[in-house]
This record gives sequence, structure tokens and C-alpha cells, in this order.
Amino acid sequence: MIRKSVHPHVHKIIHILKDHGFQGFLVGGAVRDLLLGDQPKDYDLSTNATPEELKKTFGRQARIIGRRFRLVHICFGREVYEVSTFRRKPSSTERQGRKDDDGVMLWRDNEFGTLEEDAFRRDFTVNALFYDPITDSIEDLVGGRPDMDNELVRAIGTPEERVLEDPVRMIRAIKLMAQYGFKLEAELETAIRKNASQISLASKARLFEEILKIMNKPYSFKTFDLLHDFGILKHIMPGLDYEWQYENKHIVQKMLQVRDDRKINCNFYSNSRVLALATICFEPLRQLARIHTDSEEEIWKFKDSVDSLVRKATFDFFHGVVIPKFVRTRLTGIINLIPRFMMTKKRAILLNHKDYYYARELFLVWLIATDGDLSILDRWPKKRLEQTPHHNKKSHPKRRRRRRPKHQGLSK
Repeated sequence: MIRKSVHPHVHKIIHILKDHGFQGFLVGGAVRDLLLGDQPKDYDLSTNATPEELKKTFGRQARIIGRRFRLVHICFGREVYEVSTFRRKPSSTERQGRKDDDGVMLWRDNEFGTLEEDAFRRDFTVNALFYDPITDSIEDLVGGRPDMDNELVRAIGTPEERVLEDPVRMIRAIKLMAQYGFKLEAELETAIRKNASQISLASKARLFEEILKIMNKPYSFKTFDLLHDFGILKHIMPGLDYEWQYENKHIVQKMLQVRDDRKINCNFYSNSRVLALATICFEPLRQLARIHTDSEEEIWKFKDSVDSLVRKATFDFFHGVVIPKFVRTRLTGIINLIPRFMMTKKRAILLNHKDYYYARELFLVWLIATDGDLSILDRWPKKRLEQTPHHNKKSHPKRRRRRRPKHQGLSK
């Protein structure tokens, strides 16, 4: 069926699990993607082996991670495969131990169970298919295959309960709509629209990861557009949600569409987090800086006050999610490079900058989205980041000084 499309490392992991008496399956989005003819970027596996048993079975290749959701990373060189133990719904007694537990939202999920229990505690039927590449067979206990054929996103169990257990599931349902053109079952759509504000209860770190996942796919515009329509986006990034109501040609939306097209049509397109976030916030920050500098002709002028303004505005724009400080610093730096493309002096400063490639790509996307003059970039060569490595002192180790031979005195 789809056995040949599965990565050899997945075959190897499941073979080892079975050789040691355990069950092993490829599960979730990877199975869905394979059935739809897409090659998965990530493979998630599930087993009845506990994290400790996985560690014992795979030895130094395995690493137990997580507290809220304990699982195991199995490494083959730089490639990492996530393996989880079958889960079950925790009992009321097992949920005890947290004062603010409302009895609904899952704040810890480490109760192990069987394959059947694991299937029925997942979010959507199309994400609850278990595939065994050894026997080339699929375990479908929740009707995921028919729903996939009907292009339907259907919750497992009561839709509102599934949404309230983990509000991030609302984003995942909408991503399925944007990427595959699926539709939501009526009860699930009602539950998402009713509980859109609950997304603010999810951790900001998880929301940041979801934003990055959206930007890594060439469906970012469709996804954010649906998140806005369902009333979710304003609770994650109010600044971006406002751009959907902004009357200045909807430049942010056009930039996202240009970026999606380039990800589909270019042989190479960077998945840099910094470039992705810059695409979202560049136009709002440009408008702010333009007003601040009274600059109509240029993107903005060089002024000391603009740099600090952009730093603060970047922080405010993403206040609904947690962005690591070093990412935010690079993001601000790349945005502040854009005015140099309009200058003729000090060209080498920009060409030799470690983030030149990202800044040029951001500027190009903005020019296309605004029907700007692309000839501006004719004097700025296309360079990939790896073609302009950033050297530091450690890149050039000191040469060992040649030791001179000791002076030989005259023998007496």
C-alpha cells in the first residue's frame, strides 16, 4: 500500500520493537499524509512500551523527554523520531494534584493504556490511524478512512469536550482545512466558534510552535485567514488580526500569499524562523516607522530612534506568543537592514552581513506584494546564506609557532 514511501528508519524502529515483544505503529499526521500522497516531514510512532522500556531497548539512541507528556526521541545521526506510549484518558483520581484543575483541560497526560484507548483519546478521526509498515496494514478504530475519503474533519467523541481538553486542537482542525481543503463537521465548527477565546489558555510557547508550523507550510495565508474568520487569531496575535481589517491594500495578506507561492515554486526556500516572523510583522512595523520619520518615499530613514522603536514594536506585536530573545533580536536586525537596499553607499556592509540573504528575500516579497520596482534588486546579487559564511575567531585557529632549536654551545 504505502510501505515503500515510509522511511527505512521507521521500518527499523518498528522491527526492533517487535523483536523485543512490543507493538509498534506509525501514527497520526504521517499516516494521513502518506494516504493522501504527500511525503511526511515528521514521523510519529506509538507503542505499548513505556519510556523506560524504550530507553532500555534502544540504549544510547533513545532519550526520554517531557514532563507534561513524557515520550522518547530515538536518534539516527541527526534524524530524530518521536515515539510515544499508548495513552488513555485519566480518571478523576489521577487528575488530582493541581489546584486550578477544572476537570476538563488536560494539563498532564502520562497515563498509559492500550492501542484502543489511545485511538479514542485522540483529537480527530483522520489523525487516529495506526499503520504497521511490516504487515502493510492499517488499524482504524474510529472511522478515519471514510472521513478522509469524504474530506471531513470529525472529532472523536464530543467536539466541545475535545476542544476544551486542549484548545490548540482548534488550530490543528483549521490547518487541515487550509492544507487539504477539508470541511469541519457541523458540531465541531460550532464548538470552535463558540470557544475561540479559550485558545488564550494554551501556553504561549505552544502557540509560538504552532505559528512556526503554519509558516513552514505553503498554506500560511489560508490558515491565518481561517483563524481570523473563526475568531481565533485575535486571541493569539491581535496585531496580525488587525491587519485583516486594515484598509491599506492588505499588504500583509499579499506578502503571505507571495511567500506561499515562492515556497511552492522555488527549488529552494528557507524555513528560517526569523524570515517567517519578519514576513508577518514587516508591513505593520514599516507603517509605524514611516509615520514616525515622516518618510513617504523611502521605507524609512536611518535614525537612532527608529531602531529602538522597531525593537519595542516587534515585542508588542508578538506579545501573545513567546519568542526567544535571540530570535527577536535577529528579527529586528533583519528588518533594520531593509533601508540599506535603497542606498548606494556602504554597499559592502549589507553584502557581507550574515543575514543578507534573509533581508533580500524579505525585501523581494514586499516589493512583489506592493507592485514595487523590482529593478532595485538588480544590483543586489542572489545569495544563499551558506554562500556568505559568518566567520569568527574560532573559525581561524591560531597557527602553532614553530619551535626554534635550542642553541648548541661549543664543546669544551
